Amino acid sequence: MEKPLEDIAADTHQLKPGVYVGRTLLPSNHRNVKVCIVNTTNKSQPIPIDTYLGHAIPVTVMTSDDEEFCIRRTDSTSCTEKASHGIIKPVLEKLPVDVTAKQRQQVINFLQEFDDMFSRGNFDMGRTTLVEHSIDTGDHRPIRQSLRRHPLALLDEIDHQIDELIDNDFIESAASPWASNVVMVKKKDGSFRLCVDYKRLNSVTYKDSYPLPHINTCLESMSGAV
Repeated sequence: MEKPLEDIAADTHQLKPGVYVGRTLLPSNHRNVKVCIVNTTNKSQPIPIDTYLGHAIPVTVMTSDDEEFCIRRTDSTSCTEKASHGIIKPVLEKLPVDVTAKQRQQVINFLQEFDDMFSRGNFDMGRTTLVEHSIDTGDHRPIRQSLRRHPLALLDEIDHQIDELIDNDFIESAASPWASNVVMVKKKDGSFRLCVDYKRLNSVTYKDSYPLPHINTCLESMSGAV
């Protein structure tokens, strides 16, 4: 087998129930590299020799010399600061007036260091494909709600929000025997939030019970914390 001409990566997917292949970079300069695999079960999961671990897709490894990375300073402001301006500016405006210049710079450095933790828009959401969630409904038959009528004035808004969710890969078309209606909830600013009416599904879902501490105990444990 000829050596690949570019770096490749193993994409995330489920290998078998409870076992997932993690996204792993596989450099083109050598073989027999390790692929990350996660076992989410509470028992050992043997993987036979020659098991197919998934597709290897070509990728481009970015370096500090690429145009997407900022390595110069312009007008005494780094490119990182400019890219994070939408996050840093609102925080700086809310700082107390007695904050010193040194403390202010510490805040800026902190926000820049953890820049990737902040959302930059409605569809900039963190998620994982390593774990799949299943809803336990026992032996209950699928609940399929009949299509609910919505006001004509909201139909375009529903279509618009659904198209955005599809375009950003949050939902996909399906032909499941389970079906629940959408509900449009008006927010304080006059816009609408697209929700799903899962009341009937929740009524047949097996409830997980976990012991919870008293709220007062949790608050008392924070006593004296800065």
